Amino acid sequence: MLKVIVVFTIGFLLLNGHFLIAESSKTTKSENGVVQVSVKGMVCDFCARGLEKVFLKKEEVNKIDVSLEKGLVSIHMKPKKTLEDKTIKKLITDNGISVEKIIRSKK
Repeated sequence: MLKVIVVFTIGFLLLNGHFLIAESSKTTKSENGVVQVSVKGMVCDFCARGLEKVFLKKEEVNKIDVSLEKGLVSIHMKPKKTLEDKTIKKLITDNGISVEKIIRSKK
């Protein structure tokens, strides 16, 4: 009887682990793109908040992270949405900040 319980428990754990792995991979595949923008001229918190305000008005943007120390703007897109590089560059340069490089990646 003990062997049956042990085998049942191991089988359950293996199946449960399989479903967790499958669910985890589904989440990874559906995650949205992130655009990293290296910038120059962003020297104060006011500049960073201005960029956040401008980008969060765009329907394509889910979230934005700004690092003054690194001179980096991370734009997290909504599912199946994107902004063209020229649009991103314009939004940033219109705020008096220079764009050095735009890198697109998956989260």
